[in-house]
Amino acid sequence: MPDLTIVDAHGQPVTLSAFRGKVVLLTLWTTTCGQCETEMSWFTNFQDTYRDRGFAVLGVAVERDGWTRVTPYLSQRPVNYQIAIGDRDRAESAVGPSIPTTLILDRQGRVAVRHVGFCSRAEYRRDIQKVLAE
Repeated sequence: MPDLTIVDAHGQPVTLSAFRGKVVLLTLWTTTCGQCETEMSWFTNFQDTYRDRGFAVLGVAVERDGWTRVTPYLSQRPVNYQIAIGDRDRAESAVGPSIPTTLILDRQGRVAVRHVGFCSRAEYRRDIQKVLAE
C-alpha cells in the first residue's frame, strides 16, 4: 500500500508508514453509509480486543464537507480508534468507488485482505486473526 498522508481530528498528519509493525484495519467510510455505521461498533470492539497484539484501526472519512460533517456525526457515535479525513477522489482512485471499503494491512504495510462493500463481523474477525498470526 503506498504511504498516504491524511489529517486527523487535531489537524495533525497521519501516515500509514507510522503504523508499520502493526496489523491495520483501514476503513473508508461516509456519514451517509448505514453499513459503515454498523461496522463502526465492530471496529471499536476489534480495537479493544486486539490492541495488545499489535493491531490498530484507522477510519478514513471520505466526506466532501470534511470535519464539518464528521465531528457532529462522531459525537453521537463515539469510537476508540483514530479517525482522519481523506480525499474522496484520491480514495476512489486507490481502492475504488465502493463505500465501505476496508483493507487489512499486514505488519509490513501490504494489503493482506480487501473487503469491498459490507461483510460480516465473523468474516472480519477471521481475517484479522489470520493476519495477526502471520
